[in-house]
Amino acid sequence: MKVAAYCRVSTDQEDQKNSLKNQKKYFQEYISRETGWEFTRIYYDEGISGTQTRRRKGFLEMIKEGQEGTFQLVLTKEVSRFARNTVDALFYTRKLKEWGIGVLFTLDHIDTREQDGELRLTLMAGIAQEESRKISQRVKWGQKRSMEQGVVFGRELLGYELEKGRLRIKEEEAEIVREIFCKYTIEGKGTGRIARELEEEGYSSKRGAGWSAGVIARILDNEKYVGDLCQGKTMTPDYLTHVKKKNQGEEPLVYLKEHHPGIISRSLWEQTGQERERRRRNSARGEKYSARYWCSGKIYCGNCGNSYVSRKKKYANGTVYHGWRCGCQVTGASSCKNPSVNEKTLKEAVWYCLHELAPPKEKLTKDILEPIEGTREGQRKQSQGNHRKETIRVLQEKKRRTIDLALEGIISAEELRQQRQWYEQQIEQVYRQERSRNQETKKEIREEKLKEILDFRKEYELLYGEILEKVTVFPDRILQIQFWGLEARTLKIGPPKRNGETKVEIQENFCYSGKKDADRKVERTYESKREKSGAGRAGTDFR
Repeated sequence: MKVAAYCRVSTDQEDQKNSLKNQKKYFQEYISRETGWEFTRIYYDEGISGTQTRRRKGFLEMIKEGQEGTFQLVLTKEVSRFARNTVDALFYTRKLKEWGIGVLFTLDHIDTREQDGELRLTLMAGIAQEESRKISQRVKWGQKRSMEQGVVFGRELLGYELEKGRLRIKEEEAEIVREIFCKYTIEGKGTGRIARELEEEGYSSKRGAGWSAGVIARILDNEKYVGDLCQGKTMTPDYLTHVKKKNQGEEPLVYLKEHHPGIISRSLWEQTGQERERRRRNSARGEKYSARYWCSGKIYCGNCGNSYVSRKKKYANGTVYHGWRCGCQVTGASSCKNPSVNEKTLKEAVWYCLHELAPPKEKLTKDILEPIEGTREGQRKQSQGNHRKETIRVLQEKKRRTIDLALEGIISAEELRQQRQWYEQQIEQVYRQERSRNQETKKEIREEKLKEILDFRKEYELLYGEILEKVTVFPDRILQIQFWGLEARTLKIGPPKRNGETKVEIQENFCYSGKKDADRKVERTYESKREKSGAGRAGTDFR
């Protein structure tokens, strides 16, 4: 009778050789003691879980060759080596039995060819399955404790290298990460466009698979880039299948703030989060996000309350007209008669407001320029912030070690309390130093930068996009322009002249019979966007 054997061996290369050699010797000696038995081969799998048959290539190969009649008996040491899943154990032993093949568990003394073999197998398989469940619980408990102590699980990511469970910045990759965040949040570009630009610029992704909108989105949503660590985002609810699923509140997350040196500043991270949420909400409402123009998504109709959209037209002489038109007119959803606005006229109006109606320089600096420059200055101070985060990480690590000392009985509960209190005071002192440093940073805005912005070149679209909150277009070519941190300005614009200039004048006593109702519609559309985007106080959210 031809006899095969099945076993599981260690994943370690050297241990695997010894284990396989020893088990092969064991089975050969066992078979040699039986008359008429002939050893064919040994099937094996590396030390992967016995709960998942689909991952055990050696096991499945044995089943396939058994069906082909290669052997008539299978030897394995224990039921737990054959399967830790009761259903699988019974299913495959029955299949083998149908093909005239028995399974002999040498250490458990179970032979499926005997009458009570299946009953005894069921009992032992149930015990093996319960043992598998306990092992799974112990592993999960150990991983949770390691997570709480700051050990990082998972693969390396762009900008960091993972060394013994700790993240360290790889500066050459970190520059790419900073570039991605700035392109998305500061420049207002979409994930697809950023991916294309990185490809064109010759940057390579972490695993060399190329850039895509999905890759960019995952980077923008990854809290590790600000120095925090969130673990437990996925879970394995069934220890038998080992299928992972997204943790949607079924299990608590482990979130450690200031866990490791961050690549971007916290202010940029928070701005990015708000922008991500804003674009998600707009997409859910059927509004396609566009970052092609400085005022995309910021122009509203004073008649029906909907957003204006960009429209271009090319004339026979080759000139291109670029304007903005009520979205309802484009889709045909309503009979809105509000006028369209020429792109150049709109720039003239914005420039006029800033140049002629700007408040004193001190107020403009405080309300608008400080937050903008603060964001840029924050990037320049990144290295200082990284040093601070490393200090906090070391203190937190020492604080966690005091718990281990207490558990081992080396220090008393009172000493533990005093040690933890001291470390918490040190951490708070570092935070206070950071807040003080941030205040000093805001006072360091250079006069030449202020002068450059106050000169306001008419093509300074990046600045316009940063400080413009919204524009409302009313009938009779009336524009109401709102900047972050400033009062709204109402202007009346004339038709473009032949020389290309546009007449712009202040509209002191603006009167429009439907303004109250229109304001309500605009506010409803605008506030819906702003609320969903998680926008902060005026002057801090430049969208």
